[in-house]
Amino acid sequence: LHNWAGDLYREIGDLVAAAAHWEAAQVDDVPALERLAQTYLTLQRWDDTRNTLERLLVVDPDHAWGHYQLGLILMAYDPIAAETHLRVVVGNSAYNVVVAALLDVIQYEEMQTLAMRAGFVMANHNLWPYAELIFRQVALVNHPYPEAMAYVGLARTNQGKDGSAWMEQALLFGEDVARVYYLYGLHLRYLGDYRGSKQAFSQATVLDSVEPVYYAELGMANSYVLELEEAEYWLMLAVALSNYEPAFQELLAQFYTETGYTSGVMNAEFLSQLNTYVPDDADSLANYGWTWYLTGDVGEALLQLDAALGLEPQNPLALFYKAQILLASDLTEQAVPLLVRLAASESPSAEWAAEVLALLESEVSDSE
Repeated sequence: LHNWAGDLYREIGDLVAAAAHWEAAQVDDVPALERLAQTYLTLQRWDDTRNTLERLLVVDPDHAWGHYQLGLILMAYDPIAAETHLRVVVGNSAYNVVVAALLDVIQYEEMQTLAMRAGFVMANHNLWPYAELIFRQVALVNHPYPEAMAYVGLARTNQGKDGSAWMEQALLFGEDVARVYYLYGLHLRYLGDYRGSKQAFSQATVLDSVEPVYYAELGMANSYVLELEEAEYWLMLAVALSNYEPAFQELLAQFYTETGYTSGVMNAEFLSQLNTYVPDDADSLANYGWTWYLTGDVGEALLQLDAALGLEPQNPLALFYKAQILLASDLTEQAVPLLVRLAASESPSAEWAAEVLALLESEVSDSE
């Protein structure tokens, strides 16, 4: 009856009641314990999860999922015990990337460093509930530790929880810590406060003027509020400060390909260097081609747009850009087939293409 009641409560979305009934059923077979452990994980009742996973491993000592989950949870409290469980699933394709990263972290002897790095691993793999668990433990044990507090806030925000209280505490104790403002900026950006995130990233650069990540985020924050000249400046500065690391060049290339913006600051030589970092998809190549056009290089622009159309012949962005370039170059006959294809599409540019075709037809009629 308890199992039946638990199933009914799960169907109506009441996992707390479902877990209570399944626990009362006292069924210790593998399916029942897996179900109960997963429910406690969803509810983030960590002590109950640990206890249930330990019971599961008594019934099935080789249970890979059980070892993996217990290893993740124990990273917050007992890394040595966590290592024992994680090593059981080394080589398991479902878990190996995360496990390898955590086992690499365990080499650090100082507990605070180890725990923070483990939290970074969780965050990098979008394991935000476990990241929150670890960062919260670090923040409590090492209070006041503003960076850990800020990471708790960010982890909560990324789960759709309210991370504001943790962020406020982080800013209170870490008013002179650049990384706190950086994390605050990410928090605000997640919430859609792009202006606020811009201010936070700006403050991070004031407190640490040599960290390229802060300038890169400041640049992206400017692009979100359509302040493209400033965005380009900060992104280029990030590239320079990073000694031209590929990740920052890729971010700048993404900015150009997504916005089509260019200024006198950026020249053809620099744009050519970014070619390696432009994603091999039609939209990105189309935007990259348009950026070349804005620099005045029509030949390179058409080359990139043709590459985009080679990948996706009906790509609306590539058709739109190439048609504009051909029209501006008085190559109307070459533009017409592109306009016809664009007008027949469901693109927002279809109406524009239809209007241009109608105008061209009227001009032909008038000349006759």
